[in-house]
Amino acid sequence: MSIQEIINIEDRNKGEIHLYKEGIFWKAYQQSAYLFTREVRAFKISKKMVKSVGREVVSLGFPKNALEQYFSKEKLTEINEKQLLITGYTFKMEDYQQWLESLPLVSKQKQTNDRQPINKEDAVLALLLGFRVERSTPMECMQLVVSLQKMLDGSL
Repeated sequence: MSIQEIINIEDRNKGEIHLYKEGIFWKAYQQSAYLFTREVRAFKISKKMVKSVGREVVSLGFPKNALEQYFSKEKLTEINEKQLLITGYTFKMEDYQQWLESLPLVSKQKQTNDRQPINKEDAVLALLLGFRVERSTPMECMQLVVSLQKMLDGSL
């Protein structure tokens, strides 16, 4: 499935998580990624400008063998061997847009410390907004704190 087809599906998404198999990973894009981080588990989100669709695209991914950690088989609907659907979620478009705008854009070029794409505080806030303590292990919480400290110190 092309990225354009995925974006077209996500543009109509009102409360479903669509997962797409890409190699050994399941990936969620746009609204599906938002719902996944809010309702299932916080993941690192990647936001990139994709020229082929002419806009910024957000995504998250996890190994395909971890799928059952996040969803019971009863919740999964197989569209085809490379696409799954999980229904029963809701969200407000305003909340999604605010979340989307808070995410830092990843540049293909390596950024230097004197030319940051966004300020540190916005990056820390975006990471905090995407993290859910109630769905995380103590080790993941500790790793988040370390990451936040590194971001604020300028070493990440």
